[in-house]
Amino acid sequence: MKLTVVSPGGVVLQARAKYVCLPAEDGEAGILNGHAPLLAALKAGKVKYDDEADGVRKTVDIPGGIAEVINNEVTVII
Repeated sequence: MKLTVVSPGGVVLQARAKYVCLPAEDGEAGILNGHAPLLAALKAGKVKYDDEADGVRKTVDIPGGIAEVINNEVTVII
């Protein structure tokens, strides 16, 4: 699936991921291909994802924001 993290300054991250873990306000949210549409408030923390190319778990720090999951695309707005 496609993972994009954007801020007012532009694109922070664009990656292909097998799995994404979001720091949602009410607990971590794990996202796999085929996930139902989702809109979630995010707290400060790390977005964790397994890179599709090499399978390595990677992270990106975020100050909070919102996430949208739709059609195998995860968009995080910080």
